[in-house]
Amino acid sequence: MKLPDFLEDAALEALRARMRAPLVPWEPWRWEGVVIDDLLERLGSSEGVELGEDLSELRVLDDGTFAYKGHRVLVYIRDQYYTPDDPDREYKFHLAKCATITKMFDDGRRNRYVVTTNTSGMFKVRLPDRSGRHVHFDGEREEGVCENCLTSLD
Repeated sequence: MKLPDFLEDAALEALRARMRAPLVPWEPWRWEGVVIDDLLERLGSSEGVELGEDLSELRVLDDGTFAYKGHRVLVYIRDQYYTPDDPDREYKFHLAKCATITKMFDDGRRNRYVVTTNTSGMFKVRLPDRSGRHVHFDGEREEGVCENCLTSLD
């Protein structure tokens, strides 16, 4: 089957002209695709994908929930500081842009977050001490949902 030459379609050319869209030559040998399977595998794992300082790919949807590269995600902190006074302290994962997330991002602590599509409640967590020299735990750990997220989602 041969694809039609869309440049010969008068209606499409008129639409392109009205949009003032320049005609850009397509160079298939320069196209770099996204390995979506790798992204989906990492997003679905307990390890997730680190956001880092660049939050440009994280979107807040109209309902307040998060999306990352077109996939609905939840957000959590992987590197959680070990507190000797409270060794079983439970961090929470976030479903929506709640008061907690807003404060953390405003305070510049956005580089600690990971996004994932994993909904099992088990997440890859590291518990270093404040110096970062000793890690008390490095593995999967169960976390609960943030109550502020539930409140914001009503």
